[in-house]
Amino acid sequence: MKKILFAFLVLFGCGTAFSQVYFPLVEEGKVWSTYHIFGTLIPYSEYNKFEGDTVIGCIIYKKVWKTTDTNLVAWVPEGQIRESNFKVYYIHPGSSYEELVYDFMVNTGDTIYLHDGYPPYILDSIDLITLLNGEQRPIYYYSSPEFPGLVESWIEGVGSSRGILESGFLGLPGDCPRMMCFTENGILKYKNPSFESCYILTAINNPARNEFTLYPNPTSGVFTIQFRDKQMVPLIMEFNDLTGKVVKTVNLQPGLNSVTIQAPSSSGMYFFRLLNAGELMSSGKFFVY
Repeated sequence: MKKILFAFLVLFGCGTAFSQVYFPLVEEGKVWSTYHIFGTLIPYSEYNKFEGDTVIGCIIYKKVWKTTDTNLVAWVPEGQIRESNFKVYYIHPGSSYEELVYDFMVNTGDTIYLHDGYPPYILDSIDLITLLNGEQRPIYYYSSPEFPGLVESWIEGVGSSRGILESGFLGLPGDCPRMMCFTENGILKYKNPSFESCYILTAINNPARNEFTLYPNPTSGVFTIQFRDKQMVPLIMEFNDLTGKVVKTVNLQPGLNSVTIQAPSSSGMYFFRLLNAGELMSSGKFFVY
């Protein structure tokens, strides 16, 4: 079927029109974080981005990258991806052919087939969702007729609730992927309310280094660092913006179980480092909105 540019949802006796504007998915400047937990039952977060072009069989693709580093370094290749006529095609690492992973040229009731050999999805409904920055985007709700109770949602320009590269997979054996956060040009636009943070934070593996939790992340003004054990050594917490510039430094004295800190005043994504006598204890990132 042809995509209906104006769809109406009647609620409480009034109609709400979906925008004619289509929000592309495959663009540079976007970063996704996805929650994974495999057979070891140790959860971790993975980041993905699309950056750089490559040509395969006369077709231009974006290069796909991934990393588990919360500082967003050490990216490694993770295939190629392209978008055409409201559809997204992905070439998995080690593969030589593309698979359909998203199809936004759909209407309610349509059946779509993603990946080779995977069960179909049915589009149950289309609604609107308001992102953290106030933008409204269409959200597509899918279910699997072969696996009752299995559902998935896609947000235009953002991707699947299971993760940007996990659409239609029904979850890999032993894994339960979920999108955690989505940023565009450094602006946090989506955060999964099921998670306190946009990533799984693990302190660097050293018995002398205290594990901690930073919350809320993202924050609108202040956040708290909660140490697992009472902090026994003085620490310096250093904040950097996306350019690497130090924008704030906080001294943390020994004897603390937790401390509340004022976040930088400007919205966006920041990196932090916990240092003791110049030695890196742990690092990560957080968002201010």
